[in-house]
Amino acid sequence: MTTISRKKKAILMRRHKNCRYCGCLLTKENRSVDHVVARINGGGNGLANLVLSCKACNRKKGGDWLIPASFK
Repeated sequence: MTTISRKKKAILMRRHKNCRYCGCLLTKENRSVDHVVARINGGGNGLANLVLSCKACNRKKGGDWLIPASFK
């Protein structure tokens, strides 16, 4: 598990209120920060590689590169 700084989380939360993948409204209980390119595949913790997603979509995506069609 990687650690995303509070500052980065705050910036993401100000900009985005919906899951990047399925579009559901994010709440404190269901939100997570996802790496677009997974850390295992060389992705970093920079803002350009981070998106907010719901926990369900983050689990579905895992370390995949592509977003499955079933997300939408």
